[in-house]
Amino acid sequence: MRAGRLGAAARALTATPVAPRTPAVWEKARALFPPARPGLATAATLEAEFPDALAAAAEFGRAAGVPASLPRGAVDAAIRRAPRGSAPGPSGLRMEHLRALGEEGQACLPFVVRLLAGDVPGRRVPPLAAHALAGAELLLLCKLGAADGDGLSRLRAIGIPEILRKLAAAALAGAVRTAAVRLLSPLQLGVGVPNPCERVVHEVTATLAHDPSAALVQLDFRNAFNLVSLPAAVAFVSRAFPLLCPYLEAVYQGGAPPRVYGWVSDATPAGGAASPLPRLWLGVERGVQQGDPLGPLLHAAAMHLAVQRIC
Repeated sequence: MRAGRLGAAARALTATPVAPRTPAVWEKARALFPPARPGLATAATLEAEFPDALAAAAEFGRAAGVPASLPRGAVDAAIRRAPRGSAPGPSGLRMEHLRALGEEGQACLPFVVRLLAGDVPGRRVPPLAAHALAGAELLLLCKLGAADGDGLSRLRAIGIPEILRKLAAAALAGAVRTAAVRLLSPLQLGVGVPNPCERVVHEVTATLAHDPSAALVQLDFRNAFNLVSLPAAVAFVSRAFPLLCPYLEAVYQGGAPPRVYGWVSDATPAGGAASPLPRLWLGVERGVQQGDPLGPLLHAAAMHLAVQRIC
């Protein structure tokens, strides 16, 4: 309010409460990030099960007109639209720090973002640094409604990626958005379609007016982002949008799954030597990292193979 941002102040007052930082909450959060297990889909099983759909995705990728490298305009748009006051990733770096770089730093920033969105991380960035860039800060929110049987509120896990990686992902998402709409709609409206929920409501209302006997089935996927098939997303997206392949390899297909970092587990003992505080973390082994600007597209891509078969 002192800064004159009354809208932000109102959102803060009415926002979903943050979950308490207790061992019980952390154990509940662990269940939201299940480890990979034998029997899940792999690249080989997907190619055997969905050969025609994957071939159609590859044909679309060749004709979609998506550039082979990230356009400078998409990078500039992502930097320009980056919101102020957003929460920092694991390193603490914010967009405000990047905007304070000065004229020379501002001129270099688009080149850095383009490098991170291309194949340079896989070739030039040390694995430890690449793994750090793939991480995200974990924010646990309490869902509204009755508590679960354990007496704790249901949790909504929010990921806050590193700002440089977030800018790269946002630029890539902007570069493929138009093509993604052509590929996914009208079966899916979660990518690049303005006011999708309102549009669905209007279409359902029109359908019922035309045929009152029509039926609607509404499904709610619990913990959808963390349980969706990452191999299915990679198989579909790598064929339809080859521009995204380096990013997928750097973030999701490295030597270890990307991490989300929780709070500090304990404090430094009194009189002890100063050292980095241990942090709690969870690996994103099965699904898509929440907070990733490409997350909605990856989720939709993983679902699209099944959606096409149902329809």
